[in-house]
Amino acid sequence: MFQKEVTHTLNLCKILIHLESKWKYTNMNPQTPRLKGLIKIHKDDMPIRPVVDYSQAPAYQLAKKLNNILETFLPLPNTFNITNSMQLMNEISEIPFTPDLQLASLDISDLYSNILTDDIEHIIRSMCTHQDINAELMLEILAITKTFLMQNYYSFNAKTYIQPKGLAMGSPSSSILSKLYIQHMEHTKAFHTLTKPGIVAYFQYVDDILLIYNRHLIDIEDVLSTFSSFCPSLKFTLELEKDNKLNFLDLTLEKTNTCFSYSIYRKATTTDTIIPMDSNHPFQHKMAAIRYLFNRASTYDLHPTYKQAEMDKIKHILHNNMYNSSVLDILKRQKQHPKQAQDLSKQKWAKFTYTGKVTRTVTKLFQQAGIKIAYTTKNNLENIQHHRYQQ
Repeated sequence: MFQKEVTHTLNLCKILIHLESKWKYTNMNPQTPRLKGLIKIHKDDMPIRPVVDYSQAPAYQLAKKLNNILETFLPLPNTFNITNSMQLMNEISEIPFTPDLQLASLDISDLYSNILTDDIEHIIRSMCTHQDINAELMLEILAITKTFLMQNYYSFNAKTYIQPKGLAMGSPSSSILSKLYIQHMEHTKAFHTLTKPGIVAYFQYVDDILLIYNRHLIDIEDVLSTFSSFCPSLKFTLELEKDNKLNFLDLTLEKTNTCFSYSIYRKATTTDTIIPMDSNHPFQHKMAAIRYLFNRASTYDLHPTYKQAEMDKIKHILHNNMYNSSVLDILKRQKQHPKQAQDLSKQKWAKFTYTGKVTRTVTKLFQQAGIKIAYTTKNNLENIQHHRYQQ
């Protein structure tokens, strides 16, 4: 029975590849992925981050399908991975603390474009063998992966360019393939280093790595050199703790005399701007950022002094954007009396472009009929700039 289901899945994949080759899948008007640049204003030399819009690419649906196939047949162990800051704090809390512990972080520069795609095929073959995947299924997975890896191009200033190496920027599959590549490295080449007695903890989040180590047993510069030797195409940079502090994700980790404590980290270029209260946006959109800030401050295991400082910071942000601090009281009550979770897949939804009072009046009729409402808005910088250019 299982083999029949596998064969059926593979046949669907073959059809999908055929449809992709003729540009006749769900995207009926495919376009070459477009490249644009975003300036990293938080960096000293302000480099440009390349960003590719892959959503209209002919291979977009194939990339999404490849994700499903890899997650189904070749699930990753995620031994050293963390999914968010909460998990990081929980796992660090289980580490026996000693004054000899040090903090350091490794960053992988330009991860996607420096992945060796030839190695990915070898890694998938090895994983299939380890998972006892039959030869036919392995060949199909490799064929789909190879087809995707060939779709590595983009347009800029009306010209089309081929990316000579690495994974396609902006593609849905580049994320899972980079995870596959890094985790394979962790479980093979790096495993001996990561299990040394002096390495107390190792956490990886996309291209950021946090290391907690015993400074008497480990030379962190040797660790950097060792990681750099595993894959010369990947460039690792090292950041050491300063004044017993190190920034990682949205946290500042601080080493005290008895434990690690946490505060919220904001880059120097972070502003206090959220959607202002008097902006013509749905109230749900306005509350999204406020709810995020409040939930983070109330759920993170912050030091009491830092927790109070964060709540004061949130009140300052509210004041600067013309909100009343009573909004926080509403969120506190909602947190104390949470609503029961609903199965959103069984709900009927309608989407409206928000224009103001008229939209709210119309949508009330739908809500009375038991239809959930989702708002979208054209009141954003991209549309405003486009309108000005047209004038």
